[in-house]
Amino acid sequence: MSDFARPKILLSRCLGVSPVRFNGGIINDEFVERIKRFADYTDICAEVDIGLVVPRPRMIIRKTGSEFRFVEYESGKDFTESIIRYCNRISGLSEEYDGAILKAKPPSCGIDNANFYNERNNKGKTDGFLGRSLKALPNFPLSDEGRLRDEGLRYRFLVSVFSLADLRFSRIKSSGDLVDFHTRYKYLLMTFSPKNLKILGNIVAGGDIPVREKVLQYKVYFSEAFSKTASVKRHYNTILHIFGYFSKRLRPSERTNFIRLTENYLKGKKPLSVVVELLRGYALRFENDYLLRQRYLNPYPEELDN
Repeated sequence: MSDFARPKILLSRCLGVSPVRFNGGIINDEFVERIKRFADYTDICAEVDIGLVVPRPRMIIRKTGSEFRFVEYESGKDFTESIIRYCNRISGLSEEYDGAILKAKPPSCGIDNANFYNERNNKGKTDGFLGRSLKALPNFPLSDEGRLRDEGLRYRFLVSVFSLADLRFSRIKSSGDLVDFHTRYKYLLMTFSPKNLKILGNIVAGGDIPVREKVLQYKVYFSEAFSKTASVKRHYNTILHIFGYFSKRLRPSERTNFIRLTENYLKGKKPLSVVVELLRGYALRFENDYLLRQRYLNPYPEELDN
């Protein structure tokens, strides 16, 4: 089993850390609890951190014209400037973190799913204030506990935060170190963004650029690659590339079984994890060190795979 760098994430405090919900409640989410075993986190609560009490009056987003305000529902007391200052401060710390998991739906931190109310009290959906602030950051991995229940969104988030943590912790001091890092991510990058894989390859091969500058450039396009969606067809293409290392060494029945599994994955009948696990088994069986080092086959701890 690979050793994984521990991502640093921002985590909504009410997600199993402390009972800071407006009603004094706490949310116990099984998957978030698992992530905590493999990541370091800083817990945040926009509402409490700007001075609101627990329990507290219900807060809402009030839309006036094109402007969103953060107010108490009953009294109309306005806390917009306070929460905007807070969001700006948290966003300013983003370089220290590999991603964030926020609570779904609250007006302070929802992502696409916070309610807003207009002057007539008609309801719509928008981002909470912190959700909007973090979404504006380029290529910053962001999720909520609800999205992490979706297999595709969970995979993308986990790949992103563990890959960024790996780059952050890697001690790249020479061009050879960068080549080694880039080599391990070849197939994962190819799956998420062939375009970025090519750009990153050119950065790695650039002979006249100091290593420190190379790493800074590399980080930009590396994080951008994982902000994209890896389609089923691109996964299928990567799987076939890797399978090419073993196909001639397998028995005909094994080849037939693998092709059947990959076609079922392409049709949505089998999860990606089943195919990747089989590829990993072949790499072990044939002692292919090059593939065993590929992050595509092991992008994050397997305990987070379901």
